[in-house]
Amino acid sequence: MPRFLYCTQRRSPGHAFYKAWVGVALGALLLFAAAPAALADPVQKSSPSQWEPSKPLTASALPQVVRETMRAYFQPDQATPSAEQLAKGYTLSKELESPAGVFVTLSHKGKSRACWGTVFPEHRNMVQATVDATLGALSREYRYPPIRAHEWPSLTPQVTLIRRIIPASSIQSINPLRDGLMVRSGGKSGVILPGEYGDAHTQLVQGKLKAGIQPGEPYQLYRIQADVFQ
Repeated sequence: MPRFLYCTQRRSPGHAFYKAWVGVALGALLLFAAAPAALADPVQKSSPSQWEPSKPLTASALPQVVRETMRAYFQPDQATPSAEQLAKGYTLSKELESPAGVFVTLSHKGKSRACWGTVFPEHRNMVQATVDATLGALSREYRYPPIRAHEWPSLTPQVTLIRRIIPASSIQSINPLRDGLMVRSGGKSGVILPGEYGDAHTQLVQGKLKAGIQPGEPYQLYRIQADVFQ
């Protein structure tokens, strides 16, 4: 079973624009989700040596974008640039030019230290989304003590890219080690990202709890497909 780290999803103000992408307009609600350490395939590892500023950035190098964002955030006596400003410093490969939902998890020795993100695209490309999620983990994460300047070099970044959200006919069609789950009822929705639980039934139970769906309420299921980079 893959190790997982809890994460927070924030409301996406532009998610209505993407309702055709998910097949339905979803309610805005603060949700708890998980950034997994593995899907059907092992997590793709990155290192600073894999990324050269002179070359187009690829998805596997997004954890290095997280590191550089943390470095800029904790730069002494300087205002933190916006996500758009930080993202301008990168040349993007074609795979990163499109928008996507992104979660960034920061961990220390296997334990979650901060996490932030959204299942819905909010920025014009994945690098901007990664930078913004990193800034959220550093400045808006409320479940853990704030990360201090001396801590960030020892943190391990993990980036989860949301690839697709697909209506699911039943819970039996969900592979919990590969698929995340979104449960929706009216304006309420709950999200479980891939690898958070080892069986689909637990995914469903936890998703309904997070959404506040009461027994007997009708609900819809959506499969979440994602890639994870560390």
